Amino acid sequence: MGVFDESICDCCVCPMQCVLEQLEGQLVGLRTTAGNFDAILDNVNNFIVNYTDGVSSNRNLAISQIIAFEFDPELNPNGIRLKPLKNSVGECKCIEDPITNLLNSLKGKEEVEIIFLNGSISGIITNVGNGVVLVGDNVIISTCNIIIVTPIPT
Repeated sequence: MGVFDESICDCCVCPMQCVLEQLEGQLVGLRTTAGNFDAILDNVNNFIVNYTDGVSSNRNLAISQIIAFEFDPELNPNGIRLKPLKNSVGECKCIEDPITNLLNSLKGKEEVEIIFLNGSISGIITNVGNGVVLVGDNVIISTCNIIIVTPIPT
């Protein structure tokens, strides 16, 4: 996993790139600011995902525009590694840290509904990393795009 500690993109974009790099060559269901679509990740580099979809190949997507994605956990038997939590500075401290701390406090405890830009999901929070959260075993969400988190009473 890359080290981006000197970048202003530390809180959401860098951790998302680190997760996507682990899925190169795989089909993922992307949720972006422009819509939702399936894509095979050909290359992940320099905050850009080069991908193939059902229409054409050699498409390029800015990682900063990825809100969430779904992947096949069976293709990743060792699991997905997330960048560890760290204390943020600047915008990340007021935008990303509060929701990350909340998600971390709910990790593995109970089902939650997470509403994010252009979608929502219900599930158990499996892991929380810097800038991203793993819900269940197959959905990664950028914490910078999470709007509401609601525990679901059992």
